[in-house]
Parts: sequence; structure tokens; C-alpha cells
Amino acid sequence: MIYQLFLCFFTSLSLFSCPFCPGSFAREAQTFYEDDLVLGVYPHKPIYPNHVLAIPKRHVERLEELTGEEMQAIFHLAKKIEEKIFQKNGLTHYLLLQKNGRSAGQTVPHAHFHMIPIAEGTWTISVLWRFFSELFYSPLREEALREKTALLAEQISD
Repeated sequence: MIYQLFLCFFTSLSLFSCPFCPGSFAREAQTFYEDDLVLGVYPHKPIYPNHVLAIPKRHVERLEELTGEEMQAIFHLAKKIEEKIFQKNGLTHYLLLQKNGRSAGQTVPHAHFHMIPIAEGTWTISVLWRFFSELFYSPLREEALREKTALLAEQISD
């Protein structure tokens, strides 16, 4: 009985659909950049201010499934984020992280790249600890997500 209630509850949620594909909240409310191939998305649980995601629009689960054109577009976006958002906010160090497969810690089965700005003097191990402990963070409220997304959109379009 408890198992059936659990299954009914979770299958009624959108947990089993991709959060980065069309129709999802992240795609609609957290996207600050979009072109023909890629998206810039503000995560619902950022580990540091200005932590962002670069995501291919086409649904692929792993890095090796991306086309050369998609990879080029992702790295073009990463450069744009570094120049228009990170530099403008005095952030000169960042971690670019991409995980492939569950054993590597991939929790969303859609390829994506985390760009995590790091303050000078911060130890990388402390950043990784924050990254892996984010499962226990509370997601940002919708209003805060929309405000930050709008700010990032403004910064990247300058």
C-alpha cells in the first residue's frame, strides 16, 4: 500500500521527464540565453552566485553524443558567459564541469556543463564538496529564480 502511494505520487510529478527539454520549468523560467543549438540556464540550486549551466537544446545524455557544431556552440556560450557575466562581476576563476553517467554523478540525463565561478583563494575541494552536497540544499524560490535569470539575460546581451 505505501509502495503504491509512493509510486502514484512520484509518477504524477514531472520527475521522469527531462528538466531541460521543452515544456519544463527550467527551460521556461530559468533560461537566460538561447540560440539555435544551446541554452544558458540558471540552476534552481546554485552552489555559488552566478553558477550557470550551458546546455545543448537537443536531448542527448552524454558528451560523446554531441555533434561538433553543438560542442562549438557550447564553448562559444561558455566564452560569452565568462566575458559578459563573470568578468563583469569580477570573477576571474571558474570550474567547468560536465559529468557522464550515474557513476560519475550525473543526476539529470541530459548533457550539460556547469560553469561555477570561484573566488580567488578558494580550494577546489571545497567547491566540489559544495557541488556534491547541493542535493541537500533547498531550491531557490520561483521569484528569486526569475529575478536572477532576468539579470543574467541582461548582462549577457550587453
